[in-house]
Amino acid sequence: MTEIVVHPLTAEAVELASASTDDLAVLLDSVKDYESRLREVKSLVSREVLRRQDRDASWTTRAGGYVLKGSSPAPSEEFDALALRSELLGLVDEGALTIEAVDAAVETVVSYRARKAGISALRKLGGVIAQIVDRHATPIEKTRYVSIARDA
Repeated sequence: MTEIVVHPLTAEAVELASASTDDLAVLLDSVKDYESRLREVKSLVSREVLRRQDRDASWTTRAGGYVLKGSSPAPSEEFDALALRSELLGLVDEGALTIEAVDAAVETVVSYRARKAGISALRKLGGVIAQIVDRHATPIEKTRYVSIARDA
């Protein structure tokens, strides 16, 4: 099956299979430039919508058959969850809070992450150890990409 794409700037049809690699490089560079321009336009338009929503103190706008939802200008907060939980647990001991209230405010998360170097070392041991490692591995299809830079 022949894939034909439209060049975003010239609107010409490009048959990918028959195009030269030079033509594909130029097309990819044009697409990269176009994406950059689109991101800039999106940013400017979004900034204007947010300016209007801030003025109206309403971050949901219905216009032209669309619903535009903007983020509130209220600052976000981050917390030192371990320190917060520790201090709140002191209030549980005093009877001022329940453990359920603390758990609702600060979630305890335990996570494990396999490290590639350690996994590779275990696989090299072979036998049962490698079999156990392989049994718990799931192949992941990664997205491949082509980067492009202008040749100086």
